[in-house]
Amino acid sequence: RTKTLTSGGSSILPPYLAQTLAGGSGYSGEAVRACARAAWGNPGYSAVPVTFSYCEWQKATGYTTTPAPGNPGVYAPNPVGPAPGYGGASQPAWPAAAQSPPVPGNEIIIDLQNPGPHPAYECPTWNGHDTAGGFGYLTANSCHAVVTTGGWVQVDTGNNSPCDMSQFFNKIIYLPVFDCVLQSGSVPSGAPTAAMDCASGAGSNTWYHIQGFAKFFLSGYKTSGSDQMARTATGTVPCSGSDRCLSGWFLQGLVDASQISPPTPPGSPSFGAYAVQVAG
Repeated sequence: RTKTLTSGGSSILPPYLAQTLAGGSGYSGEAVRACARAAWGNPGYSAVPVTFSYCEWQKATGYTTTPAPGNPGVYAPNPVGPAPGYGGASQPAWPAAAQSPPVPGNEIIIDLQNPGPHPAYECPTWNGHDTAGGFGYLTANSCHAVVTTGGWVQVDTGNNSPCDMSQFFNKIIYLPVFDCVLQSGSVPSGAPTAAMDCASGAGSNTWYHIQGFAKFFLSGYKTSGSDQMARTATGTVPCSGSDRCLSGWFLQGLVDASQISPPTPPGSPSFGAYAVQVAG
């Protein structure tokens, strides 16, 4: 909220122009006020129908909550200037190539089809792998999946992505992060509970509970037998054969408000991505 002030501290706008137009000094001026409001929080929409686990995100960024105050994580620098935003004059260098186990702030490779324990991420339960047959793909319409923080999304079975990923190559995307895998004949409701078997699920009657979103720069991928892209920095595809994966690095910063629904109050963690938009 703001209002006009004169050099003397008065909130009256000097009426010189108005007096001139009115042809006299009878008008003494008026205070002018303005108000703007914005909302901020976690994003609530994903343009890319691929999800991965909370544990994988933790290991890839170094995020922790214990011992207090924990570690907010390490992120790669945001791209700057002309696409792809790395490696040029006055641009950040390409992040270092992926290693196993992952190094926070460097490139990582997200494995999309391993239904068992993931040794690179030390995530032995649902928190570190997709459901059998799930490959991390979500049901989508024309390569877009509507996903809200705290909501449930149905798995898209099979080992091929439901969309052409080339449109996202060398760009920032927003990946939903799941914290529960549940088998159910209908969409579950509410947050996961202690009574739920969050390690269950196989086939089409499987749902992911979305805890939040992560800001991610897609540097390469293999999401079907032919839909693949080599990493610009290394010239190699991040995985081969029947494996399915994404490569890139996590970023921290604002989410494009055009890609989200009205945000909710921020939760914990924010996965490095915040949304801001005009709210009135």
